[in-house]
Amino acid sequence: VVHSTNQSMPNAEALERRNPVLYLFHRYRVDSGGPGKYRGGMSTESAYKLHGADEAQTIIWYTDRDVPNYGLEGGEPGATAQIVLKKATNVNSLLEHNIPDFKEIEGQESLLPCQNSPMVVTENDVILDQEPAGGGFGSPLDRDPELVFQDVVDGYVSVDIAKSIYKVVLDSEGNNIDWE
Repeated sequence: VVHSTNQSMPNAEALERRNPVLYLFHRYRVDSGGPGKYRGGMSTESAYKLHGADEAQTIIWYTDRDVPNYGLEGGEPGATAQIVLKKATNVNSLLEHNIPDFKEIEGQESLLPCQNSPMVVTENDVILDQEPAGGGFGSPLDRDPELVFQDVVDGYVSVDIAKSIYKVVLDSEGNNIDWE
């Protein structure tokens, strides 16, 4: 399975049909776009595991882990890329009940370097692939609070980042901006 940071990814079902993998999710990566008056472009993240094969050999190679896409005119950088491997997990027992989030999966977690020698993964291992995101433009404090609120509602920005970086506080239910 090949992912590229400068091309769109085929849908997960097409990849699963051609490869012995099962995607747990492929989604936008929350808080990835660099904060700014104009938020940087968001990245995606995918988690997947072997499916229909006991083990496979893979090579992990990626860029943009150490140097972020910078923001401009006071905008902040976007999230960097990373690939995380969880070995010897409980993913298969969790899948008997639902599709787990990566945080729910227990196992030996390691951040992979940008270039690896061939390595073996098994049906009990899970790979999290997080792509790099764009930097913001302009100061985050100049972003319209209504746009920040909509970013939170849409799942692009967390409540914590809305408060700590954009200085937009939501009410206790998270349904409205607390203007006080």
